[in-house]
Amino acid sequence: MLRILKLGLSQYAIIAATLLVVLPVIFWFIFGDWVHSLYVDQVVAPRLQQEYGFEVGLVHLGPDEAGDRAWMAVTKVTTGSVLEHAGIRRGDTGCLGVDTGGIGDLYAALEQLEHQTEVEVSLNNTAEGSQACRTVTLRAAGRGTRVEDVPR
Repeated sequence: MLRILKLGLSQYAIIAATLLVVLPVIFWFIFGDWVHSLYVDQVVAPRLQQEYGFEVGLVHLGPDEAGDRAWMAVTKVTTGSVLEHAGIRRGDTGCLGVDTGGIGDLYAALEQLEHQTEVEVSLNNTAEGSQACRTVTLRAAGRGTRVEDVPR
């Protein structure tokens, strides 16, 4: 025979806390990176690409001992855009290393540019096969740009 359990107020509070706090935290730890990547890919990247006049895609570096290599990088820069004035060109991506995020570095810099007048980002050009990083200073439209070569 089925027996109905009677719960007290404190037990209901524990159940409510579990459903409203603990489960979402566990969900975020498991799926947080995926949700953030999806948000950047579907919302942030298209907006920044349209606003700043550039496109991103796979740039193939050609075959090597590990097979055909390709990186996500800038594939097109609109003439007269802020990025063109900064010297960003096809094949540019964030400097690939331990503390960098590839093309995500450019997206992060452009998001900062919405709140600042000037932002620096380190890039290298994968299409040219360059391993040297250069620092590009992005300035809001009409404020000029500067590009410095920085060996790494």
